[in-house]
Amino acid sequence: MSIKKIFLILGSLLPLSLLSQDKIETDRPTEAQSAELVDKAAFQIETGFRKQQENKEDYVLRHPEALLRYGLLNRLELRVAINAASERLYSEEQFNYGLEPVELGLKARMFQTKDTSFITSLYAQTGISQWASKDHQLDESFYRVRLLFQNKLSEKIKLSYNVGRDWNSNNKEQIWIYTLSPQFELSEKWQAFVEEFGSFTKRHKPEHYIDGGFAYNITNNIQLDVNAGKGISSNAADYFFTGGISLRIK
Repeated sequence: MSIKKIFLILGSLLPLSLLSQDKIETDRPTEAQSAELVDKAAFQIETGFRKQQENKEDYVLRHPEALLRYGLLNRLELRVAINAASERLYSEEQFNYGLEPVELGLKARMFQTKDTSFITSLYAQTGISQWASKDHQLDESFYRVRLLFQNKLSEKIKLSYNVGRDWNSNNKEQIWIYTLSPQFELSEKWQAFVEEFGSFTKRHKPEHYIDGGFAYNITNNIQLDVNAGKGISSNAADYFFTGGISLRIK
C-alpha cells in the first residue's frame, strides 16, 4: 500500500472520529491484552510491525501484524489475527516466510464495577494451521486463553495484568503466560507504559522481558504507537521493537 493511499484512508476516517467522545482502547503495543472491549457494532483495525532479535544471528520480522476486532454485543467481541512473518534463523539454517496461521477468537467481559475501577475479561483465540503459508504450517491447530484484569488506580494511572496459557502444537507443550503493565496518561494525546512479562514451560528455562513505549492519539479513533524491550533472562530473545497504527470505525 502506498503512502498516498494510507493518508487518503486516514483522511476519510477523520470525520468519523468526531462522533466519538471516548478514546480508542487497543491491545497493542503491549504484550498485555486490555480488559476493555470494542463497543457494540464498532469495528477496529490494529496493525503494525515487530522485529525480534533472538540472538546475534537470528531474528523474526512480522510485517505486518494485524488484529481485526468487532463488537458483537456489549460484553462480547469477535477477533481475527492475521500475521505475516519472515524468520531468518542462520544458526539453524532455516529461512521461513509468509502467512502464519490465522487466529480466530473472542473477548468476553466477565465482571466490571459500576465505576469501572476494576474490569475482568476472558480472551481466547485458536490458530488454524491450514490457514498459513507452507513455511509456517503446523501439525495441528493451537490455542491461547487468558484472564485479563484492569485496575484504575487514579484518573491518570491504570494497571493491566494477564495470566493464561498457550498450547504449542509443534512441541506438544503448555506455555504459561503472565504480564504486568502500569499505564500512564501523560496528556490528552499521549500515553506511556512500562511492562514486565514472561512465559514458563516444563522443558525449557523461563523467558522474562521488560519493555516500554508510547501511544499518541491523532484523534479519538486513530492511535499511533511505538514500543521497545529486551530479554532479562538467559533463555529470552536479545531485544525487540514494534510500531503501528490502530483505527476505529463506529
